[in-house]
Amino acid sequence: MYTSTTAVLAIALAASTTLAAPSQAKRQTAPCMLNTVNNPSTNQVASSINQWNADVDAVNTFLNTALTLPVSELGAAAQNAFNFAQDEPCQLMTLASVPAIGTAAFTCAVSDLTNIFKPRVLDNLQSIINKPTDTAAVHAAVNDINLIRCCNVLPDATILWTDTAEDSGIGGTVQTVANRENACATVDCSAQTPVCASMDNGSF
Repeated sequence: MYTSTTAVLAIALAASTTLAAPSQAKRQTAPCMLNTVNNPSTNQVASSINQWNADVDAVNTFLNTALTLPVSELGAAAQNAFNFAQDEPCQLMTLASVPAIGTAAFTCAVSDLTNIFKPRVLDNLQSIINKPTDTAAVHAAVNDINLIRCCNVLPDATILWTDTAEDSGIGGTVQTVANRENACATVDCSAQTPVCASMDNGSF
């Protein structure tokens, strides 16, 4: 089921990546660690959630140590985090194409991630890669990534993982709550919008 939401996501991802030849079931993009799948099967939903968890954890690991790393190691560490982070939109496209999920919270989470992920996560990581010696810029980038991930990205991912896992009957077999980086314990999310987690999420 290729919905209008999925079409928008495909355009958004294509704008920042190079698309390879598509097949009927999958879209392979350069940064995808796991191919995007339209209308995924139960096993493909599980694989996508598991991969997205791995992506999140890799970025968390970087953010937990980024401001204490030697400059000589910072660029490579940021590149590794970037490699995992750029896979997240691939998994977003897969889970967004799961049919019959149209709750307000789910729709909000898909839209929010589509709008914020590249400018607030990927672009900030790229700025660290480009200028690891610019201490002020590195601090600003890390702080902005922490803010948007703690308040938006990770709660949004949790909504998508929970809804698609429950809809597919695998709620008890995959991790559906996104792990947070250490900074989330002190990040103030009171001014961040939208708050998708507060919206109606049906029976999920």
